[in-house]
Amino acid sequence: MLQTHKISKSLYIRGIQCIKSLYLHKNRPFLRDRLKAEQRAKFERGHAIGILAHQLFPGGLNLAPKSPSQYKQAVIKTAEAIAAGTKIIYEASFQHQQSLIILDILQKKDDNRVGRGITLPPSHTTVRTLVYGGFKLILNFS
Repeated sequence: MLQTHKISKSLYIRGIQCIKSLYLHKNRPFLRDRLKAEQRAKFERGHAIGILAHQLFPGGLNLAPKSPSQYKQAVIKTAEAIAAGTKIIYEASFQHQQSLIILDILQKKDDNRVGRGITLPPSHTTVRTLVYGGFKLILNFS
């Protein structure tokens, strides 16, 4: 049975950058500032890049959860898509213990290698490797 995740890549990065920020984000959400225009612009750029990535890897299955309450279902659907042999998955979700990871694009090659599709910014320094259902996931955390 899947448990509710306690940490995601974003929360992990928040904790590495400032442990107090992570604590307040998880335990005192009512203290969060409203999103500034600059942060909203970053989110919009990220969505635009996602659309371009879908064009670079056409024909994929989009498994993006519509809300945080659907993360567990997204993990289950990702496992089902992998088992069904889906070659390209957008927003593939994985959970190990209580850690949640959502990849922008997961591409399975014929020889079970993971293809391009995960772009790693040069500022990311810590790399973790996870093998899941014939996929080798290279996850980058800063």
